[in-house]
Amino acid sequence: MKKQFLVLLITLFTTLEVYSQTAYVKFPQVAKQIDLMIEHNQSVANEHIKLMNQPNKSDSPEMKGLMDEWKTIEEANKIQIKTIFKDYGFLGYNEVGNESSYNFLQMIQHFDDDSTFQQQVLVEMKKHIDKINAKPIEFANLTDRVNLNQKKFQVYGTQLKLNKK
Repeated sequence: MKKQFLVLLITLFTTLEVYSQTAYVKFPQVAKQIDLMIEHNQSVANEHIKLMNQPNKSDSPEMKGLMDEWKTIEEANKIQIKTIFKDYGFLGYNEVGNESSYNFLQMIQHFDDDSTFQQQVLVEMKKHIDKINAKPIEFANLTDRVNLNQKKFQVYGTQLKLNKK
């Protein structure tokens, strides 16, 4: 009897764990789309890092091709993310889950040439911070990134830039 109860309890907790991760996500297809975008981006970034660590490869045609591919992916992601933001607004935990919300923000944070869009996201994100639907540290990261892109001082000190000497 104890064994059956234990099996039932484990099954119940496992089911609740899986259910809790997916049940409250309003837009699972959007979450999947975001995760696929970041996965593709990161696979090219990892190839870039591997190539950079090889002797005499930093200026190679292979590296140039990889950088061109990465730039193309980044531009396509930017268009998709802007469309998603226009259609769904800010995507916090409730909308796409923790990981996808983080991935959404990571891509936006790297749109350094579009601080106006980043600022729009920040305005909407602030509302979600107040509802505990986004992490304050992510708000701080994006705030500082926007400020640096607009030639202003950081508020939270989350961004680091190295001088090349």
